[in-house]
Amino acid sequence: MFSTTLTEEIRNPKPNTPVWAKTLDSLRARRSALAGERRKLDVAMRNLQLTANKLRRQLAQVGGASTRAYRTAAVTVNCRALPHVTATVSYVVGGAGWQPEYDIDVTPRGRGKTGPATARLTVGALIRQATGEDWTNVRIMLSTARPKLGSEAPQPAPLVIDGYEQKRDKVLVQSQERRERLEAGGGGGPQAGAQSAALDDKGNAFVLTLPHPVSVVADGRPVWAPVDVVETQASVKLVATPKLDEHVYQIAALKNPAAYPLLEGRVRSYRHGSYVGDSRVRHQGIGAPFEISLGIDEELKAERKTRDDKDKPSGFLSSTKHIFRGYRTKLTNRAGGPETIELRENIPVSKIDDVKVEVLGGATTAGYQLDPVRGFVTWSVSLVNGEWRTIDLGYAIHLPDSWDVSGR
Repeated sequence: MFSTTLTEEIRNPKPNTPVWAKTLDSLRARRSALAGERRKLDVAMRNLQLTANKLRRQLAQVGGASTRAYRTAAVTVNCRALPHVTATVSYVVGGAGWQPEYDIDVTPRGRGKTGPATARLTVGALIRQATGEDWTNVRIMLSTARPKLGSEAPQPAPLVIDGYEQKRDKVLVQSQERRERLEAGGGGGPQAGAQSAALDDKGNAFVLTLPHPVSVVADGRPVWAPVDVVETQASVKLVATPKLDEHVYQIAALKNPAAYPLLEGRVRSYRHGSYVGDSRVRHQGIGAPFEISLGIDEELKAERKTRDDKDKPSGFLSSTKHIFRGYRTKLTNRAGGPETIELRENIPVSKIDDVKVEVLGGATTAGYQLDPVRGFVTWSVSLVNGEWRTIDLGYAIHLPDSWDVSGR
């Protein structure tokens, strides 16, 4: 209608603009009414979707209950002419599992960012089960053992010997160990589903008994239950690893205070009772030292740049070539007072007698500590408010001239 009216008005030498305005107002009113109806339909659709999801969950529970499988076990007991005998029968079912979770609340004793602190470790467990039978007010024992009842006998796989021709030249392969990054927080939640968690107990199976009875519905949803609460001493420090991240992190260093190993799992970190973020802890033995991130310190910064990256061939009277690497890190303190930062770097570690690694004294800032076994190089850098400093690291790799360098 508007198109027809506009066409006729264009042909008119004296167009009637009020008619145009009236038509546009009518179209705007119609569009507004349709938008309002669409919003109402969207709300109704969301409500219907919630109802449908609820009915699906109820249907799944009813369907699971109607398809339960029942088994009868017949046990023959030899009483040996005794008048009374007490027998205990145990069984193993699938569809149940658990994974550890930890809460660590670090409370520094002073008002500064670093120093001694008290750490409160809460050990918890996420329990899931879809065995077809609800566990109501039961005492649960958590085990890291993996029963393998009724498994098939192993069969040897074919053993094949093969080979290929290769040159006899030696090659230097530069590799890097996997480093655990320090998370600032905001990690993901536990994995959904009813599958059993993979517990890495390092070959030492143990059992944890929950202090109170709990109830777990057989729908595969996780139920959190506390296992133990332990307090220990800790120390808070500022750590920078600019090779991996330009941020400076607040780190709590402590030892495993529990009377059992800590399995790998998620850790929720708190400082003074305030939530900081999520990270993960690897398997820690009894009394083993480990570190937990308390988040990023926005008032401190670490910037790393490459200063030297060159190779020097062997000379006329030498059969050794050299690889030089150099880095410079700038640490800046924008905090309200003086702070001490632990700067962490690393150099390669040679496992071959023909290859030597040397920290270059003239290209490396003094005052560092070197762990020759793992190749860690650390400095303790103190900065006042507004101060910045540069820390240099230089090292050389010496190897025979007949060796090739992979990736160069």
